[in-house]
Amino acid sequence: MTTLPVDTLHHLSETDDASVRAFLRTIPYRAVWVSDPATEDPIAADVLDTLCQDGRRVSATDLAALNATIRAAERPVEHVLSIAHDTHTHAVCVRSLPITVDGQRRILMACRDISLEARLEDALKDARRRVQQLEYGQTIDADEAVQLALADTLTGLPNRRAFDAEMRAACTTGNAALCLMDVDRFKMVNDSLGHTVGDQLLKAIASNLQIHTRGKDFVSRLAGDEFAIVFHDISTKAGALEAVERILSTFRTRIDLGEVDLQVSLSAGVTAIARGSDPDTVFRAADVSLHTAKLERRAPLTAHAIEGATLEEHDALRRVKAVLSGGPLPLSVEPLVDAAGAPVAWRARFGDTVDIERLFATAHKFGLTTELTTKIAARALRAHTAGGRLQIPLPAMALFAPGAANTLLQVAASEGRSSSDVAVEVSTASAQTPEMVATTTALRLAGVGVVLTGWTLGLGDYDCLASGRFDAALIDAAALGDGMLDGPAADAVTAGVRLAGTCGLTIHAINAADAKSLHACGITGVIGPIATARTVAA
Repeated sequence: MTTLPVDTLHHLSETDDASVRAFLRTIPYRAVWVSDPATEDPIAADVLDTLCQDGRRVSATDLAALNATIRAAERPVEHVLSIAHDTHTHAVCVRSLPITVDGQRRILMACRDISLEARLEDALKDARRRVQQLEYGQTIDADEAVQLALADTLTGLPNRRAFDAEMRAACTTGNAALCLMDVDRFKMVNDSLGHTVGDQLLKAIASNLQIHTRGKDFVSRLAGDEFAIVFHDISTKAGALEAVERILSTFRTRIDLGEVDLQVSLSAGVTAIARGSDPDTVFRAADVSLHTAKLERRAPLTAHAIEGATLEEHDALRRVKAVLSGGPLPLSVEPLVDAAGAPVAWRARFGDTVDIERLFATAHKFGLTTELTTKIAARALRAHTAGGRLQIPLPAMALFAPGAANTLLQVAASEGRSSSDVAVEVSTASAQTPEMVATTTALRLAGVGVVLTGWTLGLGDYDCLASGRFDAALIDAAALGDGMLDGPAADAVTAGVRLAGTCGLTIHAINAADAKSLHACGITGVIGPIATARTVAA
């Protein structure tokens, strides 16, 4: 058996052989080796000794039969091997893939202990069974019914329904404090290591919170990676912060999850609960506190307490979080049409109820700008089913964010679009700022369209037009004023359009009442009455 070093594994993971790449993506590297089937068993007993060090007892007959199957197989083999111990049984997943190394037949092998996964799956199946029993009216124990209704099936902690009841009671009596807590970058754990590891991490965190809180305190899991603690007999934010920081300190060491160990990073928001408090107001205060802690992070484990005067921000924060979680976002996609009525480009338009500037101002305050840009750009591209270039009117604050150009490129790629399918809009007011110059230059180099808005067809913005950072300009036809498309005034509009053309820009217009006259002045794409019937709802 030849254990593969890390650099060899990385080389194999980049091979042109899709089957090898797929094999390596689904297993931990530390459990991979290559076997020569002509001289050795593909999986030897000492491999199992290394994986399960506490009294292995595996049937020699079962192991011999598995080795024979792996040797003879011309395709991948996956088998779950049961390994008995004095007090429990390990479930070990063994996988094999025939490969050729230097012209010789070899077998790429991997194994991992999936005992915890198996137990979790059994627990989930049991929970589903009991829920189905309730749905079909079958009788179960009353205590079991209450537990199902109030407990989180993954961690065993009280769920959101139980938390709401506890909050109502705590607000009635007062002399308490609320802590909201979540795991930083938890999505990265799920995406890179899989949901099984993510679930194991949540269970470990839940267990740690239960161990390091007092019996009188109430620990619950609200959703995803969000936890809550109601501290009783603590009447001040300072006292609650001290308790939370003591709990957070217990996460300074890495968490061992068996196949992997992780250094977890948590943020917490804290607020006091006075007698007669409104539960929703208390929750909002703690939630703002939590997001402030994430923004003002000074260490891997951060707690923050905030004054109630900033609660007005929470409604805006909730709107941002609603969009991030896939909530409603009124959005339509409108075509910019030429003189024949054919679309030459498309433009996303936010509904009248969406204050996009305020939405991004709130996201910026709480460090969520990149996440909001990603979500809104992705939703706009999904709404755009007709194909072709889509202009997305993101505010300057979104484009000022570090890495904005890369964010848009990643969104386009994730939605199966090329960089040329996406364009952003930049106003003349911000176009010449150093940050926007850097962003627009990066976008153009990457092939993303950049459209100048707010241009009034005059020479004042010629430097922007001639900078090479824009490939189109968008004018507001309603701002041209009455008579601008008639007689000598129309000649001035035509001259402005030609000026932009000498700089390589295409001119479009929105809010057009007279599309025909705009086209006659050389404006390429128009959004107006002629385009209304082509609007596509998001």
